[in-house]
Amino acid sequence: MTQESEYFVSIVIPVYNVEKYIGECVTSVMNQNIEQKTECLLVDDCGKDNSIAVAQELIDKYEGDVSFKIVRYEHNKGCSGARNEGARRAKGEYLLFMDSDDYLLPNGLKTLVDIALQHKGVDIVHGTIKAEDKEANPFVEWPDKLYRVPEYSDNETECQKRMQERHYIGFVNNRMVRREFFETNKLYFFEGIIHEDDIWNFCLGRYVKSIAHTPKETYFYRANPNGIMGTLNIKSFNSRCQIADYVLGSIRLGSSYDRELTFVLSEMHKAEDQFKLNPFDKMQKGNSVLKKLYTISFYDGDKYSGVVYKIMRIALRQIFRLQCLVKK
Repeated sequence: MTQESEYFVSIVIPVYNVEKYIGECVTSVMNQNIEQKTECLLVDDCGKDNSIAVAQELIDKYEGDVSFKIVRYEHNKGCSGARNEGARRAKGEYLLFMDSDDYLLPNGLKTLVDIALQHKGVDIVHGTIKAEDKEANPFVEWPDKLYRVPEYSDNETECQKRMQERHYIGFVNNRMVRREFFETNKLYFFEGIIHEDDIWNFCLGRYVKSIAHTPKETYFYRANPNGIMGTLNIKSFNSRCQIADYVLGSIRLGSSYDRELTFVLSEMHKAEDQFKLNPFDKMQKGNSVLKKLYTISFYDGDKYSGVVYKIMRIALRQIFRLQCLVKK
């Protein structure tokens, strides 16, 4: 561990209206068997059920080695705000984020920790997810079936490429992120939006220099239809547009940014799908995205031939379609 770290792992779990699942989540952490010092921060996001009371009862009876803390504040901050609060208070060398309706598989944490110890100083350690319904969630098998990612790489260019092109599962959960790497690059979560996993993963890909991965299943993902991701609404559309807007705004003109534009195109396709499912009256968040795409498309257009230029043109047409839908 680094001199500033009191623990090897800090597990951060936002808790909000998950009374049905929180017991299984907390118990899964208690049942992990590792020698390295571990803390678990349960961040109370001011829900309206008894989630925290259930967790507190389990903690009061617990006599194991994991150090549990409940972080409280006065108002709801959303999942991103809760994760940020936990990350700021964490004292571990590595951060591990969990959702409170999921749980760690037996020896899941030990598997991730052993890999981190084997590759000292690795920025990110990925596990593999087990899903409740693999047919409904085929993406959980990305690392094994769609891409053959190496078990370890410190090739900075390749690591960044794989992250930004989504060769790894795009979840915040089930990966250990070195806290110094997280803090140095200010990789805190965007607050006030949903789909924050997308932009967070993309930002990780800008800075990561080493990644380790295990094909072993370490984490159980539950598709909760009552959770944020199970609800389709105008906030989803606006969040997609805000994410695209941020990525476009961070591009330096004159540089090569094919990955950024590919990412933006993906987000706008998702936004359009969201619109078709939910024909809302007012969706104006696409305007700033459109303006930035205009700026890029008229900047030294001859330079961007081939794939990059095609991506720009497709992205522009995608925005135009969204704008037309909004006007209708």
